[in-house]
Amino acid sequence: MRFIHNWKSQKTDFLSVAEIYKAERFWLQLVKRQHIWLTQLADLIWRWKALKAKLNERHTEILSERLKSIPLPK
Repeated sequence: MRFIHNWKSQKTDFLSVAEIYKAERFWLQLVKRQHIWLTQLADLIWRWKALKAKLNERHTEILSERLKSIPLPK
């Protein structure tokens, strides 16, 4: 058995090894889920930036084509 001291209530809780194992598994699963979510979010942001850059590049091409088609005054 291990014990954890709760500073708020100033009591010591005795936990069995099984309870500590369950708590550690819970936190590891939570961290793993958050890691997956953050990885997906980072991938989504990266794809958005790539798409935005591609759209900006295409927009620049369209503008340059339009500017070329405008006749210059003589």
